[in-house]
Amino acid sequence: EKKIKELNVTVEDKNHKLVQLVQKFEQLKSRYDQKEELLISLKNELREKEEKNSLLREHVLNKENLLEKQSDEILTLKQRLQEVEIELHNHHVELIKVINSRAWKAIMTYGKIKNTLITKPVANLKKGTKILFNFGPKEFGRRVLKKIKSKRNIDFENDFKKYIALNSPTSTDFILSQKDIANWEYKPVVSLIVPVYNVENEFLKKMLHSVQKQWYDKWELCVCDDGSTMEHIKPTLRKMESLDSRVKVFFRKQNGGIVKASNDALKLASGAYVGFLDNDDELAPEALYEVVKTLQEKKYDLIYSDEDKMSIAGERSEPYFKPEYSPDLLLSTNYINHFSVYRKKLIDELKGLREGYEGSQDYDLLLRFTEKTNAIKHIPKILYHWRKVPGSAAESINAKPIAWVSAKKALNEALKRREIKGEVLDGFWTGSFRVKREIKGSPRVSIIIPFKDKTNLLKRALSSIFEKTKYENFEILLVNNASETLEMEEYLKSIKHSNVKIIEFQGEFNYSAINNLAAIHATGEILLLLNNDVEVIQSDWLEAMLEHAVRPDVGAVGPKLLYPNNTVQHAGAVIGLMGLANHSFYKYAGDDHGYYGLANAIRNVSAVTGACLMTRKDVFLKLGGLDQNNLKVGFNDMDYCLRLREKGYSIIYTPYAKLYHHEHATRGKKIDPEEVKFFQRKHRAILKNGDPYYNPNLTLERMDYSLRISDSIQG
Repeated sequence: EKKIKELNVTVEDKNHKLVQLVQKFEQLKSRYDQKEELLISLKNELREKEEKNSLLREHVLNKENLLEKQSDEILTLKQRLQEVEIELHNHHVELIKVINSRAWKAIMTYGKIKNTLITKPVANLKKGTKILFNFGPKEFGRRVLKKIKSKRNIDFENDFKKYIALNSPTSTDFILSQKDIANWEYKPVVSLIVPVYNVENEFLKKMLHSVQKQWYDKWELCVCDDGSTMEHIKPTLRKMESLDSRVKVFFRKQNGGIVKASNDALKLASGAYVGFLDNDDELAPEALYEVVKTLQEKKYDLIYSDEDKMSIAGERSEPYFKPEYSPDLLLSTNYINHFSVYRKKLIDELKGLREGYEGSQDYDLLLRFTEKTNAIKHIPKILYHWRKVPGSAAESINAKPIAWVSAKKALNEALKRREIKGEVLDGFWTGSFRVKREIKGSPRVSIIIPFKDKTNLLKRALSSIFEKTKYENFEILLVNNASETLEMEEYLKSIKHSNVKIIEFQGEFNYSAINNLAAIHATGEILLLLNNDVEVIQSDWLEAMLEHAVRPDVGAVGPKLLYPNNTVQHAGAVIGLMGLANHSFYKYAGDDHGYYGLANAIRNVSAVTGACLMTRKDVFLKLGGLDQNNLKVGFNDMDYCLRLREKGYSIIYTPYAKLYHHEHATRGKKIDPEEVKFFQRKHRAILKNGDPYYNPNLTLERMDYSLRISDSIQG
């Protein structure tokens, strides 16, 4: 009854909002009628003046310009009226949803959860059921027990349409933004750099109008026409320049290419920040507002946002929800791309874009720019619409192959500047690269393998290491946790390798304590924690991990782990996924590149699995190893990685080291509720604020990188 009363209050509130929206609609309709009457009046006035005297033609021309401006305003009003109608419809649909399904489903679900928790311990939950832990009993109602939706067909296209409907800016958002702006102390001018060349007039005007519609009005549009031959370009740009003093246009006499045109546009810029905009793309109306709003918290040097693509007809698709700044991912691909806003002072120090890098001039700029600053911020909102024009990179990644040649050149130059010895190779997918680093010397690797019986697993693991590993300077520390079978005893006696040591560990299974003990006995500079159910499948797996583990800025490295059926078991971990922490791209096909290629790109992550984790011994000991007191079995690897990040170290995932993992073949799959609670308390902040390398617009309920909008019940 209490819930029903609350729902009634909610429905009344929705009805009240609906009435307000209807009133708003009527107001806008009235304003629209007034504008239309004004237009008719102006047209009549124009006719009268034309009939009066030919000497007034210049005055008449000004009136025509005024008329066109009024027409644009009316068009804007019409569009806004349509938006209000959509809002009204969406609110109506939402109201029906609240009444008919979601609220009742939440009540029923919570009742079932409460009973389940009382009657069943976590370890005995039915197969296929997952507990989405949150932050304790007080907030438990925000997360629910639910079955993993491995068979659910996600309609990505439809979900994105829902996302657009729910996240498109409203008139209320605009009003609130103006209140925000009025209270800001810092209001820098943002210069938008646009090189123009033979773009269709329709798209050129849409680009220009998208800038004029910005909520934040302290901008200037710096346009350079690169010797266009289309007749409409100059009149359109000159007209825009005459109507708005914030528009600056420079006309090149000869076509010089995108770099020269962009640099000429940069010369016109007087703003503290500059953003780059293609001549046929569009900015979201709130784009500059969101950028400058972010600058209120800190004077960042580089700000970038999420983006999507837009068809010729204006339909939006292919959203790219990006991670926070990820320097290793940037070395793998230009994931930052659009919309990027830079501090102009640093752009000037770098002397703008460089010739010879056409097609990837923006990537080259990013690589050079990020060498000068770490004050970089990501806005997890779509602020840029990349037009899919035939023949463009937005329409096809293979449209401009010269771009990948330029990108590789830019990366090679970056390695030289950063004094990184290595080579740049093509990545697994077009537009990706592998920076293969040179390993100085031959550091010794101590491979730690805990085991208890299961002779077949250990035998397979050791055989694969010795038969397939190319790197020679390693030792293996086998930690025997009270094995009982005669088969294992005989197998251990049969091992004749001089670089294999057997360490005895007595007592109950404590994965953390086992590895900590072995680390003390290790003679190598590098430790590799390895499960006994892992199998080597490529010869250079150790080098692929070692090239990152020896980096002083890196704390831990993890590989791609596959199930024997060649589906993904591990490709980096996401904190908060499935409620606590889990592996991204779980059960994807082994050769699937994943969401925007992330499954097959070297990148920064928050954590990697302890089933195969490489770290330096000195760092491991400095941090006190794994937590053997509070996390004896589970989440010790996640905890270790998060502690490394707190100390400023990076965690690296590399798909160029690949192994099979026969997961849970040794100990099974059990979760200790006490370890869960400890992990929750200790890492409350990241669980609450979200994994920085996983966009908050993406789901935490599944491992398919679908939108959070597709979640049936959201926390």
